Amino acid sequence: MSAPADVDSPVDRHRPVWDNFVHRRQLAFPADYWCDLVERMFDGEAGLAAEEGLAELVGLSRQVDLAICRALERVDRTGQFGLDGAASTVAFMRRMVNERAEWAAKRVAVARALVDRLPVTAKTAEAGRLGLEHAHVIDHATRRIDDPALVAELDRILPEAAADGLDPTDLSRLAEQVRAQTMPAEADKRAARQ
Repeated sequence: MSAPADVDSPVDRHRPVWDNFVHRRQLAFPADYWCDLVERMFDGEAGLAAEEGLAELVGLSRQVDLAICRALERVDRTGQFGLDGAASTVAFMRRMVNERAEWAAKRVAVARALVDRLPVTAKTAEAGRLGLEHAHVIDHATRRIDDPALVAELDRILPEAAADGLDPTDLSRLAEQVRAQTMPAEADKRAARQ
């Protein structure tokens, strides 16, 4: 049973954020675009077309992930999440999309990090050159560093490495190497715990 037309649904309340994002980013994809993409992927000689279509879909997926993070950051910072009675942005997102806490928490953390301390990562993500998992690795690598210069250096090195083809696992290894070189005392403590 659907809600009465006069009831303001969570989707309707957040539609202006999405519409504004689509307008600003010009993400309007006409139905013809999707039909053409699907036809190219599933015609009789679909191998190469599917590969090309997959690359397009991954790029679009990265843009959608970034859009979700941008919208979440606004919902988080404005306190909008609390209007539905949610105790946190993570709880709000979990309820809205019916996903696990980890799914929501990753996006909320990345959303905050992109705005607060990772401008190069944000620009690289906007260009579609790295994905959510890469941004999550960079957020994790910089989260507990108090030195702004070191955070800025990691924010310069890691997005570039991701854009050059490093997958999130190798990016995480690179981040640990850089941290070990720049923060040897922390690396020694971590080695002693293991």
